[in-house]
Amino acid sequence: MQRLRAIDAVMRRLPRVAVIGIACVLAACATTPRGDLAPSADDRAAVRASLDDAWALSPRDLPAPLSLQQQLVIERGAQSQAFDALLQTDSERLQLVVQAMGQTALRLSWDGQRIEEQRADWLPPQVNGARVLQDLQFALWPLDALRRAAPIGWHVVEQGDVREIFVGDRLIVGIYGRSDEGFSLERPAVGYRLRVRSIDLGGAAP
Repeated sequence: MQRLRAIDAVMRRLPRVAVIGIACVLAACATTPRGDLAPSADDRAAVRASLDDAWALSPRDLPAPLSLQQQLVIERGAQSQAFDALLQTDSERLQLVVQAMGQTALRLSWDGQRIEEQRADWLPPQVNGARVLQDLQFALWPLDALRRAAPIGWHVVEQGDVREIFVGDRLIVGIYGRSDEGFSLERPAVGYRLRVRSIDLGGAAP
């Protein structure tokens, strides 16, 4: 925890993006699926639940602690914005700090059962901490753990550096190029892409 706070303080002195810019992009990325790409009636409830809730995945399921400084790029349509984050995990919890313009936009803590979320006043309400955590879970947690936690009707497929999450035959999330250096995550139904570049600060990389 002390290390997280120390690096957080350093990151406050490294402004990268305009607060208003990142707020707009994050709000755009948190919108619901477009009508032409929305799930079928049979899938809609499951998709809505998955988009709103973190999966029941314990930090203990991770193979090793993580300590990563990350450069994140969120893209939706023609909009794109980069910002900084710090991710740390151990057997007890996951902690994430997102920085924008030297300010803390979002803090998350997850112990496998409960999310603790601290938000900047200017952060759009559409930016849901559970959704941010869910993206991390899909990318970082082991395949077996994801399969055990998957809701009914969902399944996870992995081949090489590609991991895809489906409801029935509908692709909900795709994670591509998973390596020690990062990954790219896409939610095609909302035209959302998250590109992550990670710098290992002493733990294991995703």
